[in-house]
Amino acid sequence: MDYAGARSLVTTLMEGSCCLNRGNVDGIIGPSEPQDVSDLSYLVAYLWQGGPPPVCMEEGNVDGLNGPYGFIDVGDLVYLVSYLFEGGPEPLPCQ
Repeated sequence: MDYAGARSLVTTLMEGSCCLNRGNVDGIIGPSEPQDVSDLSYLVAYLWQGGPPPVCMEEGNVDGLNGPYGFIDVGDLVYLVSYLFEGGPEPLPCQ
């Protein structure tokens, strides 16, 4: 397990949830929005290039399907693209 995965696990165990902003896949809050293009890049790398998992797996479940700890898939990427570039709905709030 890498540092990000360990941090996510410890936060979840201690606080119940690490989720602050669904879609903030890289765990970095930008100057204007918690979700930005770097989150898209991070999610693409995770899904298709063997990149590290999201800092908080619940935040990576952008569409919130299958509960707060649902799996991360291409639907989450599509949801985030729609929100950032097409005026789609905001990511669901964390639970």
